[in-house]
Amino acid sequence: MKPEDIRRIHSLLDRYYGGETSADENRELLSLLDRDDLPAELHADREMARHLASLLPPDDFEKRLSEKIDSMAALSEEQPAAHRQSWTKAWWSVAASVAVLVCIGIGLITRSTKQQPMEMTPEEAYAQTEMALQTFADVLNKGYAQLEEADEATASATSKAFKSLENIGLYIESN
Repeated sequence: MKPEDIRRIHSLLDRYYGGETSADENRELLSLLDRDDLPAELHADREMARHLASLLPPDDFEKRLSEKIDSMAALSEEQPAAHRQSWTKAWWSVAASVAVLVCIGIGLITRSTKQQPMEMTPEEAYAQTEMALQTFADVLNKGYAQLEEADEATASATSKAFKSLENIGLYIESN
């Protein structure tokens, strides 16, 4: 992949994650990310863009929604006033449903961009795990060493206490 393509991808990604790209730029970004020669460092971005693109409504969604609303409006004009209220109620229900879907989509998009997963290579993950396990082993060894010291101190104190008791017993017997 050419360096200018990679720079373009980074530029589009910055704007994409900021919610500043147009539909055409989104398509351009997806096509650049779908290339076979994409660097490994951008694979997570490709998966994120694909996932976010799957959450968006289809391109003809607005057109279909507008046609549905228009057809409902035409039906409501033909019907008596009593039926007109039920169609108005249905229209508002559709509009509310669309608003809820849009809010959920925006929430998912903003949540997923805020919680971007940490990108690690398998080698980095292995090194991090090894370091954590080594730290755990060091702490565990330190704890065992302190237990041994406590055990030795207890044994020494017990020995001294028994000797003192023996001396007291000998002293009592001699008097």
